Amino acid sequence: MIQSIVRCMKPDPRGTREFTIMDPACGTGGFLVCSYEWLKEITGGGAFDRELSKRIKDSTYYGQELVERPRRLALMNLYLHNLQPVIKLGDSIYEVPDSQRFDVILTNPPFGTKGANQSPGREDFTIETSNKQLNFIQHVMTILKPGGRAAVVVPDNVLFGEQAGDVFKVLCEDCDLHTVIRLPDGTFTPPYSPPGTKTNVIFFTKGLPTEHTCL
Repeated sequence: MIQSIVRCMKPDPRGTREFTIMDPACGTGGFLVCSYEWLKEITGGGAFDRELSKRIKDSTYYGQELVERPRRLALMNLYLHNLQPVIKLGDSIYEVPDSQRFDVILTNPPFGTKGANQSPGREDFTIETSNKQLNFIQHVMTILKPGGRAAVVVPDNVLFGEQAGDVFKVLCEDCDLHTVIRLPDGTFTPPYSPPGTKTNVIFFTKGLPTEHTCL
C-alpha cells in the first residue's frame, strides 16, 4: 500500500531545485525509502547528473521520529540507498516546527493513545484538541509549502470523531481535500490498535479551498 500511495503522489524532485519530501512520523523510513525507489524506477535506475544527484542525496528526504531506535533504523535504511537524509528526533505535534516547509508529505501517524488527552497548545493550530491524529493533520497543514501536496493515513475517528468536523472545516478552507480512500481491513493497522480499526488515506493540496472530494 505504501508503494501505491507513492505512485499516486509521484514525489519527483527533478521538477524544482528545492523540492523536499517529508514524513513527520517516519518510523523506520518506509515512505521515504519507497519514494526514492519509485524515483529510481521511473528514471531507469537513478542515473542523474552530478548536481541533481548531490541534491537528491543530501537535501531531498526529511523525517521526524519520536523514538530513537526507529529513527536509527530509518537513517540506516536510507544510508543503504546511498542517501543522507535529515531525520530529527522529537515529537512532531508538541514541538513547534522551524521555518522549513515541504513540497510533499507522506505519513502514517501513530494510531495509539500515547500522548492523547493532552492539547499541544500550539499557536499555529487553529483547533485546540487532544486528538493526536487531528493534531497531525494540523501539523501537516503547517509544514506544507503553498501548493504542496500531502497523503496522510488516518483511522476512522479522524473522519467522524469529536472535533473532526472543526479540523476538516479548516482543512477544506485552506486546502483542496480532493480524495479520501477507504483502505482494506488490516491495512496500516499496527498491533497496538483496537481490532477492526478502519483506515483511510486523505489526499490534499495546500492553497486552494476544497470544491469537490472523491470518496
